[in-house]
Amino acid sequence: KLQKAEHEILGFEYDLTRSISVNLEGYYKNFSQLTNLNRNKLLDEEEYPLAPDVITKDFIIEKGYATGADFTLKYDQNRFYFWAVYSLGYVTREYEDVDGTMKEYAPHYDRRHNINLVANYTFGGKEDWEVNFRWNFGSGFPFTLTKGYYPLINFADGIYTDYTTVNEDMGILYADLNTGRLSTYHRLDAGLKKIFILGRYSKLEANLSVTNLYNRENIFYVDRTTGEKVYQLPFMPSFGLMFSF
Repeated sequence: KLQKAEHEILGFEYDLTRSISVNLEGYYKNFSQLTNLNRNKLLDEEEYPLAPDVITKDFIIEKGYATGADFTLKYDQNRFYFWAVYSLGYVTREYEDVDGTMKEYAPHYDRRHNINLVANYTFGGKEDWEVNFRWNFGSGFPFTLTKGYYPLINFADGIYTDYTTVNEDMGILYADLNTGRLSTYHRLDAGLKKIFILGRYSKLEANLSVTNLYNRENIFYVDRTTGEKVYQLPFMPSFGLMFSF
């Protein structure tokens, strides 16, 4: 009933100068007991109490581990701030298949490489202007490939279904779990802010921002039946005002 994990994390931080600092952390996480949906369930547990758990239970117990490292660089000097992070990670899970063998797979959040760059600059005589940028890069997430298609008859009427005349559906034959990888992801966001001091206790902030500045087509998903590609956020500007008092 419980999920269990043991974490080991080791890191250090060092100031190279008064303006530059670096941080390095490594970790190993042992997931000794995880609960997940049973993808191999075929039979109802109450109707077939003697059948193996691997094909009757709603949930199964998995094991796994995660290991990786994070490197951070910070630069803060006067009106300019820069922050860079690189992450390297490996995540693996293990479960018992219907034939009794143990199989490994990468969960959907297993991302090998991840980079974040953030820059912020304040300018103007009263330091009431601010411009910022954020760039993110990530290698592809795992997904399950399609091996092929086949005509599927669902036998909705049981033994009375006439398979010679019934209309067939499209059946999908899947590859092993999460053996494919989506394409890489990267995006640049930018923003500009102006602060107007209206009084001793009130001010107005005007914000102009652009999401996905160079209009990168980052894949969201591909429709398995039509092959249509659906992408994430396109080039999208926005403007806002915030009044505080």
